[in-house]
Amino acid sequence: MVLQSSPVLAHYRAYFGEAYDGLKREITNAVREFHAAQAGDVPAAFERSVRESVERQGFWKAFADVPVVEIDTAAIARTWKSAREQVERLLEAKRAAPLEALSVPDDVERAIAAHNAQCDRINELSEQLTAANPLLDTVKEQAREASIATLESDLANLRAVEARHDPAIASLCDAYLTEKAAKSATEQRRNAARTALDQHRQAAFHQRPGQRHGIGHPFDREDGDDRRQGDDGRDIHSQTLQPPSMTFTVPVVKAASSLAR
Repeated sequence: MVLQSSPVLAHYRAYFGEAYDGLKREITNAVREFHAAQAGDVPAAFERSVRESVERQGFWKAFADVPVVEIDTAAIARTWKSAREQVERLLEAKRAAPLEALSVPDDVERAIAAHNAQCDRINELSEQLTAANPLLDTVKEQAREASIATLESDLANLRAVEARHDPAIASLCDAYLTEKAAKSATEQRRNAARTALDQHRQAAFHQRPGQRHGIGHPFDREDGDDRRQGDDGRDIHSQTLQPPSMTFTVPVVKAASSLAR
């Protein structure tokens, strides 16, 4: 009875009541902060950031040596969800009984440790990507000083090389190269035949006409026409035919009056 009427007890009640309310507020805030950091749109934002990092790495790898982004977001999401849900259950139990001490089960500790290990690997990869930023800045500076026409030509060549290794294009390129090789071989044979024909023509037509046919021709004579007088004093041309085995002369009368004699 003495304690109930003592003014000190009221002070204790007020002090511990205020501390108890503060403890409940702390637990409530912890639950709210944990949910804001681990639940809601946070997992979706993480997957979106990983996807963007993979796309950027795929773009910049053609211009600089950047780390490869290989992250199994599905496995991370499963481990993350398991750890988050178990911690949320512990926080809800603590909020329901603020003054009771709670111990963390071993399975919860293992789930938290697995999730933290994945977070450590993500942080390491993030640091590697951050370290590559100065190199990317150098590439950007070089691109600003480069020629647009040269860059467009290089880009066209890179796209052609990429298309060359496409299975649908590779077969067409192989067929084109085969036809081109066959055409080149045909042109070589044609040029060889043309050269042989030209050599034969030069060897044949550089000879004198009479030598080609084996007979003499009046225009093949180098000493001019063989002129002499006939019985009537008129000029007679001598036309000589020269077969390989005999030679004879055919007199040609130039005046028509000699035919009447």
